[in-house]
Amino acid sequence: MGVIARVEYMDLELCGRHDTARGLKVFGLRRSWLVFAILGVKNIPDDNLPLEGTSRLTGLGKAKLALERGIVSPSANFERLNPKIDADYLNIAHSTVEKPPLPEDIARRWKASLSHCYNSATKLGGVSGFSGGSEDPDGGLADGLETNESIYPRLQPRLLVWSSSDKEGISRIALSYSQYLHQLSLEQGKKSYLDNVAYTLGTRRSLVPWKSFVVADSLRNISLETSMSKPRLSTPKSYLGFVFSGQGSQLYAMGRELLYYPVFKRSLQDANEYLRNIGCPWSLLNEFLKPEDESRVNEPEYSQGLCTALQIALIDPLASFGIFPSVVVGHSSGEIAAAYTVHFISRRSAWKLAYYRGVLSSTSSRDTHTMMSVGLSAAQLSPYFEKVAANSRTVSGLEAQVDFLESILDKDRIFVRKLRVPVTYHSPQMNVIAEDYLKSYSRLGIWGGRFIKSGHDIFSYCSSCSRRGCHSQRILEDISGIIETGPHSTLQGPIRDILKSIGRQADIGYISLLRHNTSTIASTVEEALGCLHCSGYTLNLLSINNHSKDGDISSELQVLVDLPSYPFTYSQKYWHESRASSTGHRLRQHGRYLGTPVPD
Repeated sequence: MGVIARVEYMDLELCGRHDTARGLKVFGLRRSWLVFAILGVKNIPDDNLPLEGTSRLTGLGKAKLALERGIVSPSANFERLNPKIDADYLNIAHSTVEKPPLPEDIARRWKASLSHCYNSATKLGGVSGFSGGSEDPDGGLADGLETNESIYPRLQPRLLVWSSSDKEGISRIALSYSQYLHQLSLEQGKKSYLDNVAYTLGTRRSLVPWKSFVVADSLRNISLETSMSKPRLSTPKSYLGFVFSGQGSQLYAMGRELLYYPVFKRSLQDANEYLRNIGCPWSLLNEFLKPEDESRVNEPEYSQGLCTALQIALIDPLASFGIFPSVVVGHSSGEIAAAYTVHFISRRSAWKLAYYRGVLSSTSSRDTHTMMSVGLSAAQLSPYFEKVAANSRTVSGLEAQVDFLESILDKDRIFVRKLRVPVTYHSPQMNVIAEDYLKSYSRLGIWGGRFIKSGHDIFSYCSSCSRRGCHSQRILEDISGIIETGPHSTLQGPIRDILKSIGRQADIGYISLLRHNTSTIASTVEEALGCLHCSGYTLNLLSINNHSKDGDISSELQVLVDLPSYPFTYSQKYWHESRASSTGHRLRQHGRYLGTPVPD
């Protein structure tokens, strides 16, 4: 215990001890480099009888409450400190007052988690339980202030897929599997059995035209008749378009539950490390995990980097699932992630561009600006500008002007929505930062593809941030599906309007990877992947259903041989033969030596 404490508890700020002396000895009080970090020593059995092995539970609860309430319960029956301990020199505060507050500089984070002491380098509350003379570390509190939100889902959802040669066959499959699942034993209801079911259905079954899927985190209490998707006739497809939303689409807790994907989590960790190396004063990971009342996601300095990091982190898992775009489209700042997706720039370059775009945008003007989307075409909107400013032809501008325009449009019952951005992109406000933003492009990493030959090309892109947005429609004959990659289905309405205007709303599907107010993994990503599979896209189902594991996991899975058999249909007759075959050969009345009648 002493060795572990000296190595792992460098930042220990609250220590709970079990008895009068031994608990302090293991921390090595003569090693001041360690004990200087201790701000308070709390005697665990103050108001409890000696609990021996269960004392760890008492200490754990007290440390948790201390972090949640911001105070430390006083030590009862304290008379004097051991004279061998120099409390002033060692910076030890032994609490005897009622409700002494925790120091304000303790970073009380928001997610409470229980972990072994030796697995955490930073401990805000440390608790050790000793039983029978043993000195094994038990648990610590790395965080405090528990909320109702979960960083990770309790159970990992799995994508279960079925296919049938006819549409009604999906209903027969649902019925047979429902009966099978209802009879499962307790042992078969385990998560490992769900993994084997997903593995068998996804990799050991022939694929026929009609497909359906269900997202499930348990095989118990699941009703396939109601939860399975509608049967869809799939046709081979390979061309996808990725659309990346821009600023204004950011949301608190966006994509948080996707941290279950190792590839997604590593991407955010890499982004966080890189941004800190170039001088970013805040932690990207912490911003993703903050509660709503503390989140600063709507501030340009934060939103730009967070949105781009999220979009890039979404691309990497999709690649591991076998999903690659044929065409990418970026809306405003979404162009950064789009450029990374087609290997025009590296990940670090994308993170750098987004970060400096946010930092510079947040300092572009002292006046309050805003942006607003309006449900009108440019020609229909133009007359309204005369009532706001005769020399202005943009909805981006001073907030007072935009608010006035909003009130006019509201009276005419026209859809308007102010964006959650205090900066007016694609407006003259951006001229202030254009030169500095151009300088931030220095030493960008290029992966391949087209190389930018001159600085003029880059400046042209920068200057587009200060002009009105481009309006163009390109009909892509080969595209059969669109995936929006961003915090929310922000562009769903405009995309469908464009598809309708070119007459392709029926043959081009739309899917958003993330949606607001839904469970990110179970209700959005897995469903999006299921829709792609049923539409005819070739996906790596083995990788999708084992996203939380690293390395080759196929050796851990088993093919189940007792799943329900395929429910064939016998309503369709496939026998066909000519009259000559049936009457002259197969069913002829005379023996083989008399010959057969000719067709005429």
